Amino acid sequence: MVLVEDVLTTGGTLLEGVRRAREAGLSVDRLYVVLDRQEAGRENLEAEALPLEALFTRQQLLAT
Repeated sequence: MVLVEDVLTTGGTLLEGVRRAREAGLSVDRLYVVLDRQEAGRENLEAEALPLEALFTRQQLLAT
């Protein structure tokens, strides 16, 4: 199963989603976000061994 979020800030919403999915007996294989705001969310998810892919980062958008 994958979870998709629009914006990643601290990762709290995704961590809660993973917790609820696991409580329902599901396995979360990957997380996707449209925008990583680069405010510790990636680090928080990686600390829980959750693979994350972002389409864009804040740095990429500000560089254009």
